[in-house]
Amino acid sequence: MIKSNFVAALTCLMLYVPSFKMTAQNLNEKSYIEVNGYAKKEVVPDEIYLSIIINETDHSKKDDIQKLEKKMMHTLISLGIDRKNLTVRDLGSNFRQYVLRRNEIELSKEYELKTSSAQTAAKVILALETIGISNVSVSRVECSKIEDYRDEVRVEAIKEARRKAELLTGALGEVVGKPLVIVDQNYGRPYASARGVMMRMKSVNDAVDEEAFDVADIEFESLTIESSIHVKFEIL
Repeated sequence: MIKSNFVAALTCLMLYVPSFKMTAQNLNEKSYIEVNGYAKKEVVPDEIYLSIIINETDHSKKDDIQKLEKKMMHTLISLGIDRKNLTVRDLGSNFRQYVLRRNEIELSKEYELKTSSAQTAAKVILALETIGISNVSVSRVECSKIEDYRDEVRVEAIKEARRKAELLTGALGEVVGKPLVIVDQNYGRPYASARGVMMRMKSVNDAVDEEAFDVADIEFESLTIESSIHVKFEIL
């Protein structure tokens, strides 16, 4: 009885093992195609950040600097700039102190101003120049809807991967099945040409007054958002 049970169990085991090996072998031999899908999008930056520095290089007394700060605030308000868009870069103290030479100290204060367009940024630069603040520069540009645009580009990239796979397999009379592997090769932060930004803003700084320069002509180069998706598709 024991012997017959052992033989029956061994027979079942022999029948099971070949079935498992064949399943694994079929999976390994599954036909597939690997492709990369790429997409990009150009977007106009709608957040332009200006660095504004007031220091004793241009104004000899601390009182003069404080008066200039008030004039700056009035100027920005007259341009329709919300005060909440102006922040102090150095939050540790009212003024930074730089030791120039022995027993000599220079007071300096740096602001960051967020504007919504290149035209507004140009108007700010020109207006501050007229009240004696010339140390103004573009520190960075951003886009408020950048995450939404990133998602759009990712979707376009994976659609491009599918289109490419169908094109290649269709030429062989095959059909693309479900994706087996998807790798999101995200390129990270969008980029813009710093040279293009500098050239445009240089033309603003060289203007004598607002009438000599049409701020409507000022533009920043678009931000480029890129995405690459690597996909392995099953071939049916």
